[in-house]
Amino acid sequence: MERLSNELLRVILDHINQDPKASLSIDRRAHLSVESFKAPKAPERAKAQDIAQFRLVCKRFAELGISYQFTCVPLRFNRKSFHRLDLIAQQASLAKHVKKFIYLIPYFYVEGRVGVDGIVSPSARISEPSYYIRKYRDQRELIESEDDVRILKKAMAAFTSLQQVQIQPVQDEKERQLLETIKETDEVFGDTYLDLKWVPACLHGSRTLAQALVEARSKFTVFSGLSMSPQSAVYLNHSPENTISTTVSSLASQLTCLELHFNDGADRGWYETTIDHKMRELSGLFKEVFTAATGMRSVHVGFRPRAPLGLPLEEIFHHVTWERLRAFGIQSWFLNAEEIIELAHRHRRTLKGLRLRDVHLRKGSMWKEVLGHLRDQMETLDWLSLRRIGYEEWYNTQLRDTMEVPPDPPAGTSDSDNEGFVFDTTDRGSSDEEADNDNDDEELSDDEHDDEIDDGGPDDDGLGMGPDTPSSVPWCNCGRGAPESADELGDNGKHVDYAKRKMWEQWVVGRCMEHNTSRPLPR
Repeated sequence: MERLSNELLRVILDHINQDPKASLSIDRRAHLSVESFKAPKAPERAKAQDIAQFRLVCKRFAELGISYQFTCVPLRFNRKSFHRLDLIAQQASLAKHVKKFIYLIPYFYVEGRVGVDGIVSPSARISEPSYYIRKYRDQRELIESEDDVRILKKAMAAFTSLQQVQIQPVQDEKERQLLETIKETDEVFGDTYLDLKWVPACLHGSRTLAQALVEARSKFTVFSGLSMSPQSAVYLNHSPENTISTTVSSLASQLTCLELHFNDGADRGWYETTIDHKMRELSGLFKEVFTAATGMRSVHVGFRPRAPLGLPLEEIFHHVTWERLRAFGIQSWFLNAEEIIELAHRHRRTLKGLRLRDVHLRKGSMWKEVLGHLRDQMETLDWLSLRRIGYEEWYNTQLRDTMEVPPDPPAGTSDSDNEGFVFDTTDRGSSDEEADNDNDDEELSDDEHDDEIDDGGPDDDGLGMGPDTPSSVPWCNCGRGAPESADELGDNGKHVDYAKRKMWEQWVVGRCMEHNTSRPLPR
């Protein structure tokens, strides 16, 4: 085996474990789709051990296997994980291979008026109270010692090849059980003994990671924020230090891809403040970010399907034009047709992919207006996603406050101590209708077949979100009798079902030489 060439050994390693570059790809739909946000596919423990044992054979094997172990480094908020990160940062031979960093942040434990030690009382009625006491004390020790900040700064400085940074919440089964207990007691348990809160966790994690990245002058270009707390961003924006604007502008100026999904329902204490109010307070911060990020090529901003944003689109995007934008996505929004048309038109010469997920048009607007413009004016559009689009009036009467709206997950992945991989994020289900349950991501629904699929999306340096309906299919993809104009799309201005929106996606990106000669050929 030692006589084999490096190329053949890499083929063997690829069969044992995925190509390390695969975890960096952002050209697939799952990367920017909130409902299909996925961490790198979890390798089996045996495979991780095989890689480790392979590296022990000889020096050449050790060098070849490094990137398969250290391209993507996850960090969990506990002593063991920070210790591992510290060890990696101390070894330049390992740190130089890190290209993706995932910060898995648990909900923070917050003491009630009796205190955490009170959960050992029989009246608390909770199993394994010692587990929660230990977790609470571990968290407090990390925060108060500031060891998390010190190690983060050290690691970000050592990761000289870092390209992607991701923040996402994480919980283990016991913490989910604790949240259920708090909910079942109408929050009495949390107020009395111990609570779990996402706002302080997201605030602390975001602030310390941003500080570390700025001090390290990190050159990462891709940032993913899953289930970000808008309230924590408001706190940062109004911090007495008044340094957030400088920090954000410094980091944003180098970004080429930004994914932000906001979850305003993670902490019960903030329900009385609407998502519109919270995001309006952040409007100025968004303007600074998007104005500074002149090299942006892929953008996604989304909200919970149960709480669509009601602000005008430009209160977030501020009429910014990105000259190199290839993929753009929004999720869960009440909008007028003209808002979508105006933003798309600004990027008509560069945009290859457009996602309008859970977007509901306001009274007086119709989807045929948007679709007609996209078909006629977008010069390079290759794919379009319209999953669960509709109308505000129908949403308010049929979906709002009902279980028909796709439910939110329990915020994140499993908080396992296994540092070898990251588990998939809990899938955000779809129950808009039975037909939508089997994925909007047909071509991505089976991981084992990903390599067999040419999804036809943007391929510029791997940027983009991955298509629903690609144009890179045989010449005829419209079907005979396809509508010739937007007025023939069957838009009733009330509701959009699964079959109709799929037909609309194909119609907009349709390139058919045989049945619709008025439509230009693929570029």
